[in-house]
Amino acid sequence: MENITKITDACLPDINDIRLKDIQEILGCPNIILLRINPRPHARINRCHANVQQQVQWYGGEKIEGYYLAFSKSSNRWTAIKHSVWNRAGEIIDVTPVDDERTQNIFLWGNKELYTSVYFDGNILQKDKTITLEKTI
Repeated sequence: MENITKITDACLPDINDIRLKDIQEILGCPNIILLRINPRPHARINRCHANVQQQVQWYGGEKIEGYYLAFSKSSNRWTAIKHSVWNRAGEIIDVTPVDDERTQNIFLWGNKELYTSVYFDGNILQKDKTITLEKTI
């Protein structure tokens, strides 16, 4: 079973937010893109890794693992959630449906060391709820 992270009041962060560069640096993810969510008929909510693996098996291409970003308005906290997308001939596609109003995701990738979730509340960086480092964002 995949670890599912749910943020009840999440919104899509602004791709031009200056804090994104800090988050990229902390995560070690040099690549960032704003992706349209384009769910496939077979894909299931919260099963991105399996959904993308199925796409690769059926249609080729490759699975890219990274994070999508969400911002909680009530807690003023960023969350980077481990996520997989499909790379088909250089086109990166988010094939997993969502259970909220999002039509796009901000996706970061390029780091070999991925955590299930990473939380940023302005002062704390927390990885997997076990490692806590101080960092101002």
